[in-house]
Amino acid sequence: MKQITLNSLLLSALLALGLAACDSKSDLEPGSLTGDTAAVLNLVKDDGKMSQSSPYKITSFVISDPEITSQDVVMNVQLFRPAEETRKVTLAVDKEAADRYQQLQGQAYKLLDPSLITLPEQVVVKKGATYSDNFTIKAGVPETLEPNTKYLFAIALTEVECSKVIRPIHSIALFTVERFVESDDILKSVRLTRDLYFTLAQPFGSKGDEAMTLETLINVEKFRTPEDPGEASISTLMGVEGGTLLRFGDSGVPGNQLQANGTRVDFTFETSKWYHIAMTCADGITRVYINGDLKATFPKRGSLSGGNPFLIGRSWSQGRGIQARLSETRVWSVARSAEEIKDNMYKVDAKSSGLLAYWRMIAADGSVVTDATGNNYDLLLKGQAGKSGDQPVEIYEESSPITIE
Repeated sequence: MKQITLNSLLLSALLALGLAACDSKSDLEPGSLTGDTAAVLNLVKDDGKMSQSSPYKITSFVISDPEITSQDVVMNVQLFRPAEETRKVTLAVDKEAADRYQQLQGQAYKLLDPSLITLPEQVVVKKGATYSDNFTIKAGVPETLEPNTKYLFAIALTEVECSKVIRPIHSIALFTVERFVESDDILKSVRLTRDLYFTLAQPFGSKGDEAMTLETLINVEKFRTPEDPGEASISTLMGVEGGTLLRFGDSGVPGNQLQANGTRVDFTFETSKWYHIAMTCADGITRVYINGDLKATFPKRGSLSGGNPFLIGRSWSQGRGIQARLSETRVWSVARSAEEIKDNMYKVDAKSSGLLAYWRMIAADGSVVTDATGNNYDLLLKGQAGKSGDQPVEIYEESSPITIE
């Protein structure tokens, strides 16, 4: 009985010391109080939605307006039970986390100078709250930065009084900022693998059913072969299953030849080479152009509706993905002429008449590639064939400008 009494007294004393040490004025390291709570760092989007930070996912910002010299990043800190007292939060620029990401991912981004990053003066989680107020981190993007170059930085949640900080899973946020300067050269693309595909943020509906043009710059890294047939030797480019579709391979179609709107096109593609592909549909006639040259004409209507969604990198099932890089991908609600296609394979004005959706493929915000037309047909990258949910878009830095031979 005496031993139990001594242990009880000792435990009470320790708890009392712990409670006193975790007073809001104390400097105790997080996680020292028995029964503490976890803390994570959240990103806050423009629409107010939140997502937990990750040391494996980058949020990218591209600044094209020369008058803008900084980028704001809105965040908050979340506890998993209400704070018993107001808790002070400590944030830091984490160069080690940025270096670690580069080593793991094989990247070679420049690091943003920490002197260009402004952290909030004070962040707290108030008594009784589970979230801090939203706070802003400001990343300077002066004109002295090298143009069209990504600069990487990491923000770390290093301490919350009396709370365990989950490191590194949800306490590190990675960002890149880039000052984009328009040039005639295309030096970036989006890389798709067979376990990834794009869907639309909103459907086209019946737009494009009367007339349409689908076009893209594409560099296929790997075609399906008899030794690697996948599902029916198909590598899907884009379109609507059961409607109008562009894909490589199929039953009776070699993996390195195009099937356009259900018809084989007699042209053999090579890997690691850039091509421009365009297909127009109007008045019941489909025409296919490769590198601006007409390669096929046949009677068939086009449709971007019919029940199935418009997808890039997927059709029918998740076994029909593509391994390729894409750039300057566009959907029109008009049938472009042969001259218009040949003269505008690289870039077009985003406000061109009849341009329904335009994905430059030069920048992304997490899993989103923005529609440059302003029509809000943004692309959302999803996982398939072993992956699921939203996936980060990989912006591929080309070693030389994209050109059609």
